[in-house]
Amino acid sequence: GDRIWRFTVLMGLATTIATFGIASDSTAVVIGAMLIAPLMTPILGTAAGLINGKTRSTIISAGIAIAGATGTVVLSWMLSLGIPDLQAVIQNTQVTSRTAPSLGDLIIAIAAGAAGAYGVSRAESTDALPGVAVAIALVPPLSVIGITLHAGDFSQALGATLLFLTNLFSILLMAGLVFLLVGYGSWGRLYFRRNRIRVSFAAVVLAVMVISIPLALTAQKVLEQSATLRSATAAVGDWLGDDSQLRINDIDIDGETVTVQLVGPEQPPSATGLSEDISRRTGRTMTAVVRWIEEQEQISVSTG
Repeated sequence: GDRIWRFTVLMGLATTIATFGIASDSTAVVIGAMLIAPLMTPILGTAAGLINGKTRSTIISAGIAIAGATGTVVLSWMLSLGIPDLQAVIQNTQVTSRTAPSLGDLIIAIAAGAAGAYGVSRAESTDALPGVAVAIALVPPLSVIGITLHAGDFSQALGATLLFLTNLFSILLMAGLVFLLVGYGSWGRLYFRRNRIRVSFAAVVLAVMVISIPLALTAQKVLEQSATLRSATAAVGDWLGDDSQLRINDIDIDGETVTVQLVGPEQPPSATGLSEDISRRTGRTMTAVVRWIEEQEQISVSTG
């Protein structure tokens, strides 16, 4: 009873801190929420139950973890009522950095899950747990789900859900393996309950593999976008020429459109040739849109 009450209070406080930390775009505040959130404990408990074939303790731990995660999403959704400019919030770095997970996030989650399990299984390593809590970041993605759902941005909510599931299943997988390696589970029990344990971990491995697919696609998309940006930047440089007085202020790529923002005193050349050059360099049909901000030089002559 006391443990559940403590878990509920800490989850509520962590969610409140995370939600308003995300709203104010404050990394320090969000880290504070990560440190006090106790969600890692029932997830590690689930992994320990799985590796020992203890169905009852696995169900209890998993139930607490699911209830905690669901409660965080619901509470952050409700707290979003108190955020004045929600549309601006869902564009800040605290939100956008948690809505497009990649394979890098999976690797971080796997390493943090292993460190967390090792920390729990070795009393002398408990100092590592706060660091693991920050690395694995379970509550902030859940808070982002609540905030983005309230804002009606289901695409970002889906991205944050994918990040949370990446972290969750990576912890379960690595914690189970680490508990096994450090002798946390009984080998005798493992043998007698091997079929049940095998099925449980096959499901976790399958979940990690399924999650890896969209993460790999995101990583590929980021690489392609980066390559296109490099090609477009090089094309713009050649198009302007070395003696141009125009400066590239920004280059933005949205689908097949490359928007180039230039600043300077002279009018830019025609964008037709630029579109053709970018298309040739990237190997796909791209349209260049050039925006020019005129910058007039003012020369002050002193008469004295």
